[in-house]
Amino acid sequence: MEILSPAGFTEQIKTAVQSGANAVYGGFSYWNARNNAVNFTVQQYNESITLLHNNGLKFYLTLNTLLLNDEIQQIIDLLHSGKVQLPDAFIVADLGLIITLRKEFPDIPIHISTQFGIHSIADVRLAEELGAERVILARELSINEVNFIRHNTSLKIECFVWGSQCVSFSGLCYFGALIHGGSGNRGKCTIVCRDKYSCDSVYGNIFYITDMNCNSSMSYYSNNNLFDSAKIEGRRRECSEVKKTIEQILSSNSEEPAAGYLCYESDNKMLPLHQCVHNRISCSFQYLDHDNWSQYDVFVLLKSNCERLYIDISSINSDNSRNVYYVFTEYESYKLNKYNIYMDFSLKHNVLYKVNFTNHKGEFKTLEIKNCENLSTSKFSIDEFVDMIQKKYPSVNVARIKFTMDCSDDIRISMQLLTIIVTHIQQQYSNRQQLNQTTPHHYPPLSELYVETSNISLLDSLIKHKSIHIIFDITSVKNLHNMKALLNRYGDELIYKLPIFDWENSLHNYLELFSNKCVMFTRFAQILQFRDIPLKKRYVDYTCHTWNDPTIDWLRKNAINMFSAMPELSYTQNSHIFRNVPSMYTFAGRLPLVLSRHCFKDIFYCAHCGQTRDISNDDKKLQMELKCFSDHRRVYFKKPILNDVFRFVLSPHQSFRYVVSNESIDEVNETINIILHENDFCEVLKKRMNLWMRSYESNLYEGCE
Repeated sequence: MEILSPAGFTEQIKTAVQSGANAVYGGFSYWNARNNAVNFTVQQYNESITLLHNNGLKFYLTLNTLLLNDEIQQIIDLLHSGKVQLPDAFIVADLGLIITLRKEFPDIPIHISTQFGIHSIADVRLAEELGAERVILARELSINEVNFIRHNTSLKIECFVWGSQCVSFSGLCYFGALIHGGSGNRGKCTIVCRDKYSCDSVYGNIFYITDMNCNSSMSYYSNNNLFDSAKIEGRRRECSEVKKTIEQILSSNSEEPAAGYLCYESDNKMLPLHQCVHNRISCSFQYLDHDNWSQYDVFVLLKSNCERLYIDISSINSDNSRNVYYVFTEYESYKLNKYNIYMDFSLKHNVLYKVNFTNHKGEFKTLEIKNCENLSTSKFSIDEFVDMIQKKYPSVNVARIKFTMDCSDDIRISMQLLTIIVTHIQQQYSNRQQLNQTTPHHYPPLSELYVETSNISLLDSLIKHKSIHIIFDITSVKNLHNMKALLNRYGDELIYKLPIFDWENSLHNYLELFSNKCVMFTRFAQILQFRDIPLKKRYVDYTCHTWNDPTIDWLRKNAINMFSAMPELSYTQNSHIFRNVPSMYTFAGRLPLVLSRHCFKDIFYCAHCGQTRDISNDDKKLQMELKCFSDHRRVYFKKPILNDVFRFVLSPHQSFRYVVSNESIDEVNETINIILHENDFCEVLKKRMNLWMRSYESNLYEGCE
C-alpha cells in the first residue's frame, strides 16, 4: 500500500523522504485547494521533484479546484513551457481540466480528487469513461461502501486516513461562498464552520467535526486490500505531525482513538463526532445558559463597546495556558454588505511582526518583517487600529483580529508591518464601494420563472400559475420509493431534480420511472446513468460544477438543454461562461450553505431524523437553520436571499429561479405574482411583503470580481 504524504512546503518533502512515504502531493501557489498553504514556486517545484525522484518517491501535482477558461489555459501553457518538470500524476477536481489534460498529456495519469465527491459506483463509472487511473474517494464513506467500490472497478483507490474532516460533503461546501464569496471549492476556505454557534441551550463548535484518524486500523485495511493508497491530509501541518503519522501507519501500532467514517462499517456506529483529535484546538460545546458563559477562564476579547464572551481554557494548547489570553474580535460583527477581512497576528517579545491576512474572498497572504532586530514600534491598540482602517476604507469591515499573548497589556506593533498592512488594504480596497450600492435600474416583470420546491403540498397551487416551470427537488434516493404516484399525477409538468447522494448505489433501479420526463441532474455521473433513457428535457444544477468551455462542451455532447449559473461566481463571470447557452440564475430564496452526511445527534439527542433546528452563528450574528433529510443534512440561512441582478444588461439566454423553502402557500403565490406582473419587482417584494422585507442581499451574483 502506498503512503501518500502532504507537501505544502519544502521541509514537508524532506520529512516524507526521511520517514518512509512512497509519494507526496502538492501544488503551485494557485489552482489547488490549499490556497493558504505555502505551496511552491516553479524553482521549488522543480527542485522538489528532483529530490523525490532521486529518493524513489513520486510527486502528484494538485490542481484540485474549480477553474475558469483562462486558468485552464495558464496551467496548460506552464506545463508545455519546458520550465517545469512534469509530475508523476495530476490530482484534478474540475471536469473541464480533466478533459483538457487527457488531451494534452495523455501519458500522465489522472487521479480524480476527493473534491470531485466520488461516493458511488456511478461516480466511478464516470471516472473510468474520463480515462482516470485513480479515484480519491469522498471522506464520508464507510468501510463497507469503500469495499463495494473496490470490488466493482479496476481503477486504483485512494482514501484519506488521517487529518481534518470537513462538515460538508467533499466538494459541495458553499458556506464561505454564499456568505462572502470565499469558496473552499476554490481553495479559499474561510472556515465559517469553525465559528461558535448556539442552538437552544447548546453553545460551541457545533460544526467542528472531529479529525480523521484511521492509523490504528491500517493493518486491517492492508490485509484486506481495501485501497491502494493511504493519504495523509495536512499541507499546513508541522513536520513533526506528518512524521509521527507516517511512522504510525508503517508500524500499525497507534493507540490513538479511531475516528472517521472509514473506521466503521456504517455511520450509525460512529464515535461522537465532536471530539478533539491530534493537537489542533479542541472544539467545545456546552449545555448552558448564556448568562453562565462567564464561568470560563480564558476570554474572547471584543471591542470595548461589545459583550465579552468566554471559552473553555482547554481549547488553548499551551504548557502555560493559565497565562495565555486568546484574543478574538468581532468589531462591528460580520457585515454582509461589506468586505470582511481577517488578520491573524504573530508576536515576538510582545511585538506584532507578522500577520496572516485573509481578504473577503478567502484569499490568503502572509505579510511580515523578515528582520526583527531593532524594530521601530508603537503601542498597539486594537480599537484604534480597527477604527483607522474602517474610517479610511468605509467598504471594509475588520471582522477578526486574532493572536495569543501573555498577561501583559503592553503589546506593540512594528511600524514597518503597520505600513505593509495599510498598503495591502489600499491595493485591494481603495477603489471598491460597499456591496449593493448601485445606481437604481428599472426593469419589467419576468415573462417566465422557474420555481423550485421539495414540498409536495405546493404543487397543485403552483401548477395553476402560467409562465412558471416547477422544479421538484426529490432530495433523497429513499423518496424514490414513493415517486411513482407523483410521476403518474404530474407527468412532464414538473422538472424532477434528482437527489445528490446515492450512498447505497440504488438510483439505477429507478431510471425508467423518468422516461419522457424533464430531469435536472445534480451530479455528472447521473448524466451517464440516463444516457439511454429518453427524456423530454435535460437540465443540470449548479452542483454539476460548470465553470469553463470544456465542461460545457462535454455537457452539450450529452444532450443537456439548460445550465445553472454558479452561485460562487459573480453575475459577470457567469454571463461569460454561459454566453451561448440557455442558463438559469437563482436570484431569490434559499440555497444550501452546507450539504453534510454528518449527524448531530450526539449534540442534540434527536429522537428521529427529519427535524429542523434554528441555529445562530454567534461570531457573525447570522441566523441559520439545520434541516435533516433521511440521508444527509443541510444548513441554510434563516432568511431568504434576494439578489437584484436585473440592473445588469440581461441576455436572452438567461432565465431565473426562485427556490421556495418554508414559505406558506399564500406567500409563495404572492411572490410569484409580483415577479411576473410588477415593474422593479425586487423592490416591490421588499416593500410589500414581510417575508422579503426580512431578507437580505448576499454576494451571490454580485458584479464585483
